[in-house]
Amino acid sequence: MLYISRLSFAGLNCYCGPMQDLAELRRFFENHPAREDLILCTVVAKRGSNYRGVGAKKWVSRDSLACGVLSGGCLEASIEKLARESAVHDFPFLKSFSTISEDDRLMGYQTGCHGNIDVLFERAGSRELDLLIPAGQGAPRLGVSVRLKGADFGLRTFGRADSSEEFFFEPWVHNIHLVLIGAGLDGLPFIPLARMMNWDLS
Repeated sequence: MLYISRLSFAGLNCYCGPMQDLAELRRFFENHPAREDLILCTVVAKRGSNYRGVGAKKWVSRDSLACGVLSGGCLEASIEKLARESAVHDFPFLKSFSTISEDDRLMGYQTGCHGNIDVLFERAGSRELDLLIPAGQGAPRLGVSVRLKGADFGLRTFGRADSSEEFFFEPWVHNIHLVLIGAGLDGLPFIPLARMMNWDLS
């Protein structure tokens, strides 16, 4: 089983979720009838523990649909509510969320979240999908830099990793290509697993 959880890239810690997550996010965008109204929510920083890593993504639509998970469930309703209720001119914006509620602390549940995450909210608008979800079999690219400070806040550009605190870098995630050698029964279980993981298979 392959799960790319974190990688170090040009001195930066970057999250690359499993390819099936990113493929599902891309399909959701491509199949949505009002793509320009979709809101992309991306974890750009975290402090303490959280179920998802930096770089985890979620689509939220105005018609009550959503795709992706940022917190393991404990913050999803709040994130979706804020995305849908924010005025169009408010985007892009950055919002911090606590991943532990006061109720959990008082009741002693401590269900696994104990930190804070910073989420970047962006409208898809007319931007190309590769800038928003840098993954797949597209033209070879290093990744996407997202400006988090200054007049160009929220600007996404293809390019190299920038170690400045003013940028968040998302490395391009390529499809995994699995090659099965031989045609015996031993290889058959790998076929549905590879397809489930959205790997290329030959």
